[in-house]
Amino acid sequence: MNKLITVKTTILRDDFTFKVLCFSLVCLFFSSVKLKSQTIPIPTIDSVTVASNNQVRMAWHVEHDVSITRFVIYRKTVQDFAYIAIDTVSASSPYTYIDNNVDVINENWLYTIASMSSTDSLSGMSLPHSYITFDFEAYHLCQSELNLSWSSYVGSTNVKYSTICISNGVDVDNRNHGNNNYGSTSVIRGESHLIAVRATWDTGSSTSAFRPYTADTINISKNSSVSIIDNSGKTFNIEVKNRFYRDTDSAVLYTYKNNLNSPHSRISVKPDLSGTAKFTVKSTKEIYFFKPAIIDICGTEYDNSLAVESILLKHSDTGDDIILQWNSVNSVLGLNYKLFKDDGQVELIESFTSGNSYRYIIESDAGGAERICFYIQATNDTLSIFSNVVCITLHDDLLWPNAFVPDGDGVNDTFGPVVTRFYPETFTMTIYNKQGATLFLTHSVDRKWNGVYNRSLVPKGAYIWQAEYTISGRKITKKGIVNIIY
Repeated sequence: MNKLITVKTTILRDDFTFKVLCFSLVCLFFSSVKLKSQTIPIPTIDSVTVASNNQVRMAWHVEHDVSITRFVIYRKTVQDFAYIAIDTVSASSPYTYIDNNVDVINENWLYTIASMSSTDSLSGMSLPHSYITFDFEAYHLCQSELNLSWSSYVGSTNVKYSTICISNGVDVDNRNHGNNNYGSTSVIRGESHLIAVRATWDTGSSTSAFRPYTADTINISKNSSVSIIDNSGKTFNIEVKNRFYRDTDSAVLYTYKNNLNSPHSRISVKPDLSGTAKFTVKSTKEIYFFKPAIIDICGTEYDNSLAVESILLKHSDTGDDIILQWNSVNSVLGLNYKLFKDDGQVELIESFTSGNSYRYIIESDAGGAERICFYIQATNDTLSIFSNVVCITLHDDLLWPNAFVPDGDGVNDTFGPVVTRFYPETFTMTIYNKQGATLFLTHSVDRKWNGVYNRSLVPKGAYIWQAEYTISGRKITKKGIVNIIY
């Protein structure tokens, strides 16, 4: 049996009554009559902008209407066909909404909003708005320019775009690009940046996510290090290492004297395949500072590495002792200092900790050597610094004449050592002839040989003497020739 059914429904703004004729289970619309118009204000979106790297903030306004109790938030991607309701918010001013857990780098969502009345009736949807996403394009190394492209801001007209570039909290470049969807920004080589794109129009603005970008990701300027400073006394041989050297880079070494006020010299070389650059610098008896730098393919010079100072070894003679003094390398932490003696054989005298000025006192009769050399080596895990070499001619506490005249006139009649400072604790002196026969033996430094053997003066000529004695606990052996003259 046919039956006429009247159905009331709400579609967007207006209430309609539909008359439906049903035949069994099939119903057909055959007429509709608009009964009334209950207008619910449609919101207007002011802006959709990125609030953080995973949040989108939407702001809107709407004509005041006491019937509005809530707003329904919808979104969809550009590729989707239909919007999906994602949330409802109460109708309390200010009208804002935060969409959390959004991939604002790789996703671009369109947002729209509708008003809801106390009877759950909905207004129409607002015009959709979207935030901006962008991509890094080509990086022009020598011009320090980075190209970008970005999506259009949907929802407003007469939109203008600009790029924002920040490094270390400071604006590096804010550049306007009109209504284009591409442009470039200046960057600082070797520095990290935060970059974003901003859209502006007559009544609002929207900013994309700030994305990090490091221009020229190999920050070569901070990885150079002086590895060896070898001071021969006339030249410094210096090695600078940097494992990030590239084929197109040149290594530079600035040399300063005594302070870092102004460079004394500048040398540029090509590093070898191992990342080592070798320099030779003329030296004088002063403290030098060496500061490495790098010149890249664009001619840009980087000199952020710390300057390393040389070690200057000095000595002075107090009359009783030789004092050795050298400076600390204050620009490098964790150095260990070693004092070496070289009198034909290299010997480690003593080790010192870093961070101080040192001196080491030696006695002038050290080892009985006539000439003794010293140098300092300071090392840590990556650096080795050699000081200049200091050589000292030691004066014995006993002086040995090379001739005497035993003629009984009271002048230079005997042979034996002359004590200049300290008397030996033990002493033995033996005189031999060329055949090795013992002519004289004494254990007293004050007893001299008068040239007599077996109660007779020996013939003139050369005789061999040998002495063994101890001064300040150190055993010394001496040997020489003495001539008898008549």
